[in-house]
Amino acid sequence: MLNKFVSVILNVIWNPYRFFSQDMPEEKSLKYPIFFALITTIVPPAIASQSPFSLLTPLSLVMNALLAHFLIFLFVPQRAGFRETLKVFLYASAANIFLVIPVIGNFLLAIFGIRAFIFGLSAAHKVSALKMFLLLVIVPIIAVVIILYLSTVYFGTTFLSFWEHI
Repeated sequence: MLNKFVSVILNVIWNPYRFFSQDMPEEKSLKYPIFFALITTIVPPAIASQSPFSLLTPLSLVMNALLAHFLIFLFVPQRAGFRETLKVFLYASAANIFLVIPVIGNFLLAIFGIRAFIFGLSAAHKVSALKMFLLLVIVPIIAVVIILYLSTVYFGTTFLSFWEHI
């Protein structure tokens, strides 16, 4: 069991596309992926002393999977189901292992985590990694920039008109 666990972590980190397209276990139950995600979202932060027993971390995997699948639903006509998206997020939590490395652990987590999500979702939904990158990284960045711009224009104008009346 421990060998399988370590093997999954190494495969997700070093070759995520192959893991998600060929090596990912095809169990009917989500028990093992959920167990895997619970361990990888609780143990590395506990070792690194970063609020280990927060339920938000495993729950955030599900919420992020829902958000990603919504974007996939909007822009990818031939796609797999939500179950595959969720499995990618659960297994991609293997990148949390980098949290045990002081100073650069969060940086490595971001790099290898995004890489695992992009290649995993690309393999699961059978679209190019570039399309997944654009969809899950660039589209949200553009949306945030637009929202910040619009809120600045709206609230900036409101703020200035407020001071004119004083």
